[in-house]
Amino acid sequence: MVRGHGKSSLAKAILNNPLVTAKFADRRFFVNLRRAGSFDYTFETFVTRFAGALGIESAGADPMRQIFTLLRSASALIVLDNAETFEEASASSALREIPPAIADIANIAGVVLISHHAAEGMRRTCNDNKDIPPLDLSSAQTLFFQIYRRASRSDDGEE
Repeated sequence: MVRGHGKSSLAKAILNNPLVTAKFADRRFFVNLRRAGSFDYTFETFVTRFAGALGIESAGADPMRQIFTLLRSASALIVLDNAETFEEASASSALREIPPAIADIANIAGVVLISHHAAEGMRRTCNDNKDIPPLDLSSAQTLFFQIYRRASRSDDGEE
């Protein structure tokens, strides 16, 4: 997984796009799955982070049931950031349980899930799983300045 290429920034820009905001209103969720510290990434960690991003307190009743109930109630846009984190986990249960859970969430009618990582069994909106090549410098700058209007091209220099 390539880090530092602006995938999270682009995902946040999509979440805050006026058309997306109009369509999903307060049903836009950014789920950061980045591992903090050196603990083993478990299914419970995944569920806790996912539920927390949706505003669900995961203590008590079955949090996966709460997640599914909330997501089935209306359309939602979910960005899974750092979804590759669980692949780096040493806990075999994380590798066994998280991908099917992501696929089940992605397959809920009305849920749009954006992630660099595609879980096995996830319904896709395109026919092929193709890598998207990097943008050339001019296109990358144009996209950057469309998203970050406060920056100016005169400040970009050689970088």
